[in-house]
Amino acid sequence: MTKAESRTVIATLDSDAMGSETKNEIEHLREEIRRHNRLYFVDGKKEITDLEFDKLVKSLEVLERQFPEYDSSDSPTHKVGGEPIEGFETVPHRLPMLSVDNVYDKNALLEFKQRVVKLLDAQPFELAIEYKIDGVALALIYENGVLVQGVTRGDGTQG
Repeated sequence: MTKAESRTVIATLDSDAMGSETKNEIEHLREEIRRHNRLYFVDGKKEITDLEFDKLVKSLEVLERQFPEYDSSDSPTHKVGGEPIEGFETVPHRLPMLSVDNVYDKNALLEFKQRVVKLLDAQPFELAIEYKIDGVALALIYENGVLVQGVTRGDGTQG
């Protein structure tokens, strides 16, 4: 084997090992996020802060963008909320209940504003900014001023 062929084999082995490590890291993050989702949304418990959870999700999103060959439709980055809670009737949402994005600093807020400006083609708009309060999200349905149904977020399509 020539030196060039030997370098190619070593590079391929290194690439395979890196791919395997990346795939393992992605799977580990997915399982950890699923575990924390279940603890939070189903069991009503949490082991880590919202910021720590958001960092796990962001790490997974970055890896899935960098390595699209390891992306999967069942990844927690493609889902909202958790499973419907046992003991309650499951009903479909009239409109999907999506998750709110988090912003932790002024720069991220300004980046969001720039994306909106671009999407709206510089049309005037106003932003309303509120602190995010985590908890159970509900869709409350009123008919003629009377509450007729409350639906938890569930998985975003049914609750």
